[in-house]
Amino acid sequence: MTTAEAVRVQPAYLLHARPWRETSLQVELFSRDHGRLSAVARGWRRAKGRRSGRLLPFTPLLVSWAGRSELKNLVAVEWVGAPWLFEGRRLWVGFYVNELLLRLTALFDPHPELFADYHALLAAMAGNQAMEPVLRDYEFKFLERLGYGIRFDVDASGFNPLQERQHYRFDPERGFWPCEGDCQDQNGLFSGATLMAIAAGDYGAVVARRDARRLARLALDARLGGLPLKSRQFFQQLSGRPAVPEPR
Repeated sequence: MTTAEAVRVQPAYLLHARPWRETSLQVELFSRDHGRLSAVARGWRRAKGRRSGRLLPFTPLLVSWAGRSELKNLVAVEWVGAPWLFEGRRLWVGFYVNELLLRLTALFDPHPELFADYHALLAAMAGNQAMEPVLRDYEFKFLERLGYGIRFDVDASGFNPLQERQHYRFDPERGFWPCEGDCQDQNGLFSGATLMAIAAGDYGAVVARRDARRLARLALDARLGGLPLKSRQFFQQLSGRPAVPEPR
């Protein structure tokens, strides 16, 4: 962890902003070399012209900050690319991955590979690719980068390869336990064949897409400590659907 007093010209993305006092903003940034940080953008709510439009989500930025405390002062912001403008479910995905970064990364904990993953996800979202495989791959990489990666090669014993015809219960702490006899827990149950497809990034089958979404949610929820994501709740209220959405 580093809390350097001053950092100049650091690649970053805005994750969240909220009013701070009368004229300023408190912003959460995800930077390439310093990880997540909180900073005050003083006077930004009164800013006009070019400055007022620079702090936008999903926009590649170069930022500079200073300060001795954990709450930094934002000194400068420049765009290094046009903002990606998302709508509908792609906008929800953007808010969702931003919230994951806010909830599951520590302040000043560098994750340059995760920063690259995030940038690649936004670029893919701007294209015409089907969103669900892209999002699933990001979620599994996200877990791996934070040290919670799912092992698809062996079961929870650490020795036995997964078997195509075997069913497994998922344990977020240990991995996949072979299910013997009467397996009733459908939410945590997966077939070996489907797990092999997920490991290979093969989401052609409906069951693979469904189970990959279910597996990612089980793994992430275990790290969120039982506290719901606001982005999920917002999407469910907006769409009137009680289930997790399936981005396309």
